[in-house]
Amino acid sequence: MKNLIKKTALLGVVLVFVLAGCENTGPDEYDAPYNLKVYKIARDKIKLEWTYDSSDTDIVYKIARLEGENNWNNQYYVSDDNSAEFIDDIPTDSYTVYSYKVKAFFNENEDESAFSQVCAYFSPKTKPSDFKIKQPAQNLVELSWKDNAVGESGYKIDKKIGAGEWMKEYAETGVNSVAFTDTVAPGQVLEYRVYAYSGLSNSLTSADNINPSFLAPDSLKLNQISREQIQVKWQSESEGAAGYVIERKIGLKNWNIAGYADQTEFTDFLEIEAGLISYRIRAYTDISETDSLFSGYSDTESVLFNIEKAGSCDIEGEGYDLSLNGNYLYVAAGYSGVIIFDISNQSDIVKAGEINNIPGKTVSVEYHDNILYTGQTPSRISLYDVTDNSHPVFLRETESVDVPYDLKFAEINNNPYLFVASGEANLLVVDVDLTNPLNPMIKKEEDTRGISYGLALTNNFLFLANGNDGVKKYNVSDPLNPELLFSNTGVGEVRECAYHSGNLYLASGNAGMKILNGYNLENISYIETNGNVCSTDGKGSFGYLADSEKGFMTVDTGNSSQPFINALLPYDEAVKVLSSDNYIILLQRSKLNLIQVTP
Repeated sequence: MKNLIKKTALLGVVLVFVLAGCENTGPDEYDAPYNLKVYKIARDKIKLEWTYDSSDTDIVYKIARLEGENNWNNQYYVSDDNSAEFIDDIPTDSYTVYSYKVKAFFNENEDESAFSQVCAYFSPKTKPSDFKIKQPAQNLVELSWKDNAVGESGYKIDKKIGAGEWMKEYAETGVNSVAFTDTVAPGQVLEYRVYAYSGLSNSLTSADNINPSFLAPDSLKLNQISREQIQVKWQSESEGAAGYVIERKIGLKNWNIAGYADQTEFTDFLEIEAGLISYRIRAYTDISETDSLFSGYSDTESVLFNIEKAGSCDIEGEGYDLSLNGNYLYVAAGYSGVIIFDISNQSDIVKAGEINNIPGKTVSVEYHDNILYTGQTPSRISLYDVTDNSHPVFLRETESVDVPYDLKFAEINNNPYLFVASGEANLLVVDVDLTNPLNPMIKKEEDTRGISYGLALTNNFLFLANGNDGVKKYNVSDPLNPELLFSNTGVGEVRECAYHSGNLYLASGNAGMKILNGYNLENISYIETNGNVCSTDGKGSFGYLADSEKGFMTVDTGNSSQPFINALLPYDEAVKVLSSDNYIILLQRSKLNLIQVTP
């Protein structure tokens, strides 16, 4: 009986085998072509190559093509012979992806193999662009890119952690996707690369990296709460943060640590008088540990410390020079003459008068004892009685030989004199004795061997900004016989100078600000602004700069050998700065500004 069962089972197996072999041969009976490759051989020409193992020589190949987002064309091309290659004409500089697959067809029995795996041609244009990696949350990174491929199957992403190996095809996204979010742990550099794919083929890759960390603190806010204190507050975005590092920068100096906090606020005590103070915050896990993790920095915020923009107003014409008498300010306004402002109310600067019938362009002004001296192009000096600022009265005028760029009044030996920086005519000394109208005004022309632009006076000493010939110091105790004491020609092109606390400040254009010893004009230090310093003045332990490219700057000169810019306020076309008891006055070409530097 057992033998009968065995024989019956064996017969069943044989019958099944015979019946299966009698059915029509399907595609699965033949291996598919393999090693399909697609590559460019010339402009607008690509070549397909593949391998197919068969002893049958009477075969041809059917090639299917997918163009972009169209449907597959499974009868795109049928070969004439068994040659395992095909050349196709396509645009090779296109965003369109061209995908291919191949199968063998047997002419004798009209059977065919399965299709090969898909290969595609990706032009360089299909490379994903604008690849960015952001950290929207502490344990997440978000990858984004621009989808440039038309007809891809999707995108693949490779990933590498630190110095490890690349994890190829770490993630896969769908057709036309432009983003991927990954879960991460802070503290290790992550690299990603993304590329479009179709079958076995890929586009060029775009790559970037990120070092995910604690999220930086946010919503940084600053508030000056006293003359010595700034309150710093922020919002924490970091999970597991043990504390925060507060960093401070004064003006254009380097960043320094101001302190630490275990909560989201900090009060900073400052020892400086005034400046532009900037802050940034970062979180940490445990600062006592060598492997402590730090967040990135918060956005930087800045506050004007003991500096306030007090008031401003537009001016008619173009501003060139300033002179102050109490609450009245005289502005040399080019072809608009002189404009007189009442600045007693900082929030409401009022026009008090004007002199608009002056011939030429007014480029300089100097007030003394109800007399206003004005300098005009091409070479004129005029005098006006401004006892009543609303009705200036013309007194007299004289020629100045060349452009009177700067005017400085001095009373020496009980006699009034006006010193004039008169361009190529150099230094002029003018007798302004108004009791004798017929008295010739110009008494002395001093050849300074340069182009005279600016003047500064202290006691009986005069400093001359002499253009490319540097700066000179004269003894003018005898005004009609100025005695040259010292000169310094290695300080750039000097356009203006100001004497303050024993030092001489120079406005040296592109060379910045120079600080010299006021006694012998020896170099002490300098400040680079990367702009064009055209005016300077001083007050207390500060120097002030008008930079036509950068704006208004305060310079801490408490240590004159190591000055630094402690505040920079952007202003367009700043041309003149003048310090007073209450304000710093900054003149732009078309605007007047009052800046309060100390309360």
